[in-house]
Amino acid sequence: MKGLLIKDYRLLKNQKQFFVMMLGISIAFGFVYENSFFIISYMTFLLSMFTISTISYDEYDNGMPFLFTLPVSRGLYVTEKYVFGLITAVGSVLLSCSLALLVCLIRQTDFSWGELPPYIFSSLLMVTVLLSVSLPLQLKFGAEKSRVALLLAYGIILLAGYGALLLLRSMGLNVNALLERIMNMGTVFLGTSCLGIAGLLLAISWLASTCILNKRQF
Repeated sequence: MKGLLIKDYRLLKNQKQFFVMMLGISIAFGFVYENSFFIISYMTFLLSMFTISTISYDEYDNGMPFLFTLPVSRGLYVTEKYVFGLITAVGSVLLSCSLALLVCLIRQTDFSWGELPPYIFSSLLMVTVLLSVSLPLQLKFGAEKSRVALLLAYGIILLAGYGALLLLRSMGLNVNALLERIMNMGTVFLGTSCLGIAGLLLAISWLASTCILNKRQF
């Protein structure tokens, strides 16, 4: 796995122009928006997208068949993508937090440490969902078709959520009161529940990605 991680981070290193542009836009957002913590979500989302693009780089010019002639199993390849995505997400959170702090110091505004954990937690949760949905689709359909499949997948998720909302209302349940009750269960309970759901989603996604790649013919 170490060799695969080095390969992907070398690909990451080659995208210097993209990172310079991203940093410039992030700093601009930090000065435009009153809350500089927006930088955390923005940078974490963009950097996590690079994990998905590394699969396209691997597939370019029949690179995937050559890769599997090396001592690399398909299961190890899939596992590395998830590990790479999570490591990149944590690194981007640390970088964006430092950048947000720097913007606050330049603007001479207060850096609210109490608001920082929710932004970090929500950003990492967003990356988890993104990787869980995108990686299996990328491995299944490739770079071009996966974009359409991803839009369809998120559309289905939204429709399912809306359908569940209508179902709860048709059963006579007060959705707002239910949400308020859930929010009042405490930060620790909510955080633990979200981590458990995110872990389960990643596990299901990893199993699906491994199954998809094992069935692919190169």
